[in-house]
Amino acid sequence: MSIRLNLLRSSSLLIGLGLGLGACVGDDTGDTDSASTSEGETETGTSTTTSTGPTTTSETTTTGEPTTTTSDPTTTTGEPTTTTGDPTTTSTTTTSTTTTTTTTTTGGLEDDSIYDIQGEIIAVGSDVDVQGVIVTAKAMEGLFVQEPDGGEYSGVWVHVGDMGPDIAGLELGDEVDLIGITDDFNGLTEIDASGGTVMATGNKGLLPAPEAVGLDVLGTPESAEPWEGVLVRVEGMLGVEDEPDFDEFIIGDMTDQLYVDKLMYNVYMNDADFPMFGVGATFTAISGPLHFAFDNFKVEPRMLSDLEGYMPPEKLAIGIDELVPGDLVVTELMWDPSCPSDACEWIEVYNATDEAVDLDGLLIQDENLNPNSQGEIKGELILEAGDYAWLGRNNPDKWPYAEPADAHYGSNPALNNSGDDQVVILNSNEVIDSIGKYLGVPMDTGISWHLKPDQLDAMANDDMGNWCFSTNVFDNPNNIDEYGSPGAENEAECNML
Repeated sequence: MSIRLNLLRSSSLLIGLGLGLGACVGDDTGDTDSASTSEGETETGTSTTTSTGPTTTSETTTTGEPTTTTSDPTTTTGEPTTTTGDPTTTSTTTTSTTTTTTTTTTGGLEDDSIYDIQGEIIAVGSDVDVQGVIVTAKAMEGLFVQEPDGGEYSGVWVHVGDMGPDIAGLELGDEVDLIGITDDFNGLTEIDASGGTVMATGNKGLLPAPEAVGLDVLGTPESAEPWEGVLVRVEGMLGVEDEPDFDEFIIGDMTDQLYVDKLMYNVYMNDADFPMFGVGATFTAISGPLHFAFDNFKVEPRMLSDLEGYMPPEKLAIGIDELVPGDLVVTELMWDPSCPSDACEWIEVYNATDEAVDLDGLLIQDENLNPNSQGEIKGELILEAGDYAWLGRNNPDKWPYAEPADAHYGSNPALNNSGDDQVVILNSNEVIDSIGKYLGVPMDTGISWHLKPDQLDAMANDDMGNWCFSTNVFDNPNNIDEYGSPGAENEAECNML
């Protein structure tokens, strides 16, 4: 018994020496000479193991680099590892090795972050489980959510669609967990949860304040990108600089611009809160998540309070529908010009008010008073008080004169060359002015019919005795003199034809 114990102690000492030497080896040593003849001992290099009982002999020879064996996914380096079983004892020596591993994250059903999604650490098309994020905005087919810590890359649009999770009961500031798939929808990074889940955790009232971000940042695609999906606030003297249609508008500060969209709140459907809305209107601040659609970043107001400090455009002129009869006076007309097919007929209108008038929407008719055959001024045309506007028939491509008309009203009405016709101007409510019927004469081609300058009112122009043919040449289209004073005060002289 004591002899066996002594032998075992000797064996243990030899094994420990062998293992320690193996752990210190820093280069290739080939076979290792650490020999023993005791029962149950294992030799590194050439090893013979003998066991008593049923006679079994197993010889293993190992050359070259030591072999590391692991029985689980974890690799341990450094200290030697001894695994003891029955009846065989195996000692494994592991040399210290430096290994560099690069891992690509594809998401997964664990707590993924919006930061990793927006930062493209989690690849597009990955399953994600995002927990503990805050609802900052809600629309018909989705919602915006944000990480509680905020900042760049903290927000994202979550698409649920018509058949996805029911988000009707969610409120702004609710905490949610969601499962979906990351997607790039026409340049917009989003989570598609239409086949996943959006679950409220029960925590409420956590809505963060909008992040203040400059228009110079949001107005440039590269610097705006980190703020995509984040609840932002842009401040300053924000003027409405353009209205590109689709119920969205562009704000700017004369240097940078940003779209304002109507995904959740439509300014154009709220005239009472935004009277006379249009180019020239201003705001002091606009808040909402930053969205991306149709190649542009757009702030998405959620409610009336997201649009602060609204002021309507400065009133440059009164509108045509604000006029009453007599505010405009027809003062001159050319019913028989020298151009082919009389395509360049024209009339002149005088502003008899003491304010500037926008002629946009002015209607022009003849004696038939036919709304299906009338002309219309389309687009802003400001006529200052006491000034004259030159209004041409048809379009500019049929205009033969050196000077352009102030505006064109279309192909109708066509005035009769033989006379017994009149000009009538209207707004959408009533007739503003009409003249008495004129009488054409055979020699009137290229000669305008004008109201005498001392008779500038809507009653005087009903009397044909206050009209006469013009004497001053104003242009020579196609080498034919034409007479009149379109767009200017009429001459006092009369041409008696």
